[in-house]
Amino acid sequence: MGKKCKSCNAPLEGFMYEWIASKFFGLRQSKKDPSVCNKCEDQIKDTVQGREIGKVTHYYSHLSVGIIELSDFVKTGNRVRIKGVTTDFAQNIDSMQIEHRNVSEAKKGDLIGIKVAGKVHPHDKVYKI
Repeated sequence: MGKKCKSCNAPLEGFMYEWIASKFFGLRQSKKDPSVCNKCEDQIKDTVQGREIGKVTHYYSHLSVGIIELSDFVKTGNRVRIKGVTTDFAQNIDSMQIEHRNVSEAKKGDLIGIKVAGKVHPHDKVYKI
């Protein structure tokens, strides 16, 4: 027996996979999690590593700056992950500002602005990883 999807038990390798599952049903190994098929990858909840430290409140596209309301302490150099419905990327905090002043650390309740690597949306969650 070959490898099977841990969710639906569909074959992911071997004779049955090559001739039936892949050609007729379009099944293949998921790129996100190789232990499941591409049909089941959406059903498995993506677990986020790290601790939530805030959420995005605004995004300035012409500056590529996200405004984050903090629920925990953060400092320059921390690695964060920003995750939302259509957003999911990780980056280091190279610099941040509070009220247009550069700061090296911020505490719970502060609104900080950071340069972001991609587009973010209001209510995207920010995790410290």
